[in-house]
Amino acid sequence: MNRVAIIGGGVAGLSAAISLERRGVPSIIVEREEALGGLCGELGCKGVERCVRCDVCLARDMVAQARSSPLIERLGRAELRSVSGQPGDFRLAIRVGGQGHRLVRAAVIVCATGGEPFDAHLDKRLGYDELADVVTSLDLERQLSAEGRFLVPSTSAPPKKVAFILCVGSRDERFNTSYCSKACCKYSFKLAQGLRAIDPGCAITIFFMDWRLYDPRENVRAWASGDSGVRLVRSRPAEVLLGEDSRPEVRFASEKDAIVEVEAFDAVVLSVGLRPARSAAELARTLQVETDAHGFLRSPKGEPCASTRPGVFLAGTCRGPKEIVECVKDGAEAASKAIAFMGGVG
Repeated sequence: MNRVAIIGGGVAGLSAAISLERRGVPSIIVEREEALGGLCGELGCKGVERCVRCDVCLARDMVAQARSSPLIERLGRAELRSVSGQPGDFRLAIRVGGQGHRLVRAAVIVCATGGEPFDAHLDKRLGYDELADVVTSLDLERQLSAEGRFLVPSTSAPPKKVAFILCVGSRDERFNTSYCSKACCKYSFKLAQGLRAIDPGCAITIFFMDWRLYDPRENVRAWASGDSGVRLVRSRPAEVLLGEDSRPEVRFASEKDAIVEVEAFDAVVLSVGLRPARSAAELARTLQVETDAHGFLRSPKGEPCASTRPGVFLAGTCRGPKEIVECVKDGAEAASKAIAFMGGVG
């Protein structure tokens, strides 16, 4: 028995399965949703005229590869219910929608269940769902993907002025999210680039705390300085309220003199961070692994992709916020560790 059970069919899980396939190791992906791809499956390409390295195509390519591989079995609408046995011979009870339960045997388990976007309703100051023209980055994403453009919700007209507020639900002690969500800066940058490419007449203001773009090629300051329609403001807005002209107003302290300013926009985009999946605590109990202080599954210090239980490895945002490329690398590393572990079992 050298099969690997992969819990989660997002980018990290797909990367693990494909990395195993390249080494001739079979796997079975257990995915809660019907389709593979995870959160990345909801994202669209941001390159209007040319590639802007948003990495969404990585997920699409891996879904196609997994579907065509005889070494990768896929269970959709499936949920892990229990794990018994021991490392090298795990037995997973899986509930498959409409088909009852199935018992799966695997030598190793790779958990790649991902995280989930912060619920913008929780930060009442920013007006999500109270102000029609305050949307999340995922709301904007879905409209751009479906219609190829963004329209102001209340007027159905193209916006002339849009604000992006970064770090919503991230680096915030109120929500036990003091960590950096990592993916938000690049994601917002790519959305803003896409919006400007679709409508060059739309002016964009980005409110940020610190730019944390991990790819040195992603120079947002150079982009803003070379485009008169883009403005960067280093400030964390205090609130978004309805203005007298029925547009959302952003209240923020100016970077230089800390004077409170108020500025109206046609639309405000809340760039939401990543947090642990709601199922993370239950999953940790099922797998008998530990979580960290924020609720992500914990890797021991100095042992990336390991868990606190032998034979169970972690990949992707189930163990902390990551960009798409990081999730791909995580999946490959978890696969390598799984193969090495199987070589030392039995």
